[in-house]
Amino acid sequence: MTPIEVATAMREFAAETGETTEGVARRLRVHPVTCRRFLAILDLPPDWRGIWRFGRADSSGRLPFSMGAMMGPRFADGTLSKDDLDLLKRAALDAGKPARSDDIANILSCRLKNPDKPISECIRDIMMLTPRRVSSYVIITDIDPSLAAARDSVAEALSARLPEGSVKDLRIRDGMHVWILLTRAGYDGFYRLAGETGVMPKDLVKTLCSEYARSR
Repeated sequence: MTPIEVATAMREFAAETGETTEGVARRLRVHPVTCRRFLAILDLPPDWRGIWRFGRADSSGRLPFSMGAMMGPRFADGTLSKDDLDLLKRAALDAGKPARSDDIANILSCRLKNPDKPISECIRDIMMLTPRRVSSYVIITDIDPSLAAARDSVAEALSARLPEGSVKDLRIRDGMHVWILLTRAGYDGFYRLAGETGVMPKDLVKTLCSEYARSR
């Protein structure tokens, strides 16, 4: 499923059941923040709803889902206009120095602190100041609570399907999530593997662990 398909399904489920966002998250066994991030992209203009993908920006003009989760609430509350969104998209797709998700977060923070400052100036300031050297990337995924204590098994299951040395660190948090520090190759491989496996990125670790357990 695409991010917009997931968000639409969540909204329809909430309408049918009368559940709050927290109730939907509880029923789907995901964190409420995850649920809110998906629903946030429904606050964007209709022509923006289909441009999100899991992973990085790509040559087709689609953007990382994480950016939509940040932009949606800002568009809904009037902090960003449609023109602002278009400028942010252009920055994210810039061939020479594309804005990453953390850059977008800093640009939005700049705008919040300076409401009268044009978004174009916020983009210019942040992109001029942000270094391009990135050596590691963090992904947080769900995990079956029954596997939460088996940190080494989780690391082995993930390492077995990613390029050698991809996993720099891995930690189990609150018994429900896995915090993974990856290299660039590992980050790209993670999202590529999710696509090849046919599961959402947040469920990839659970799927790999199940396959790993069956193979032993």
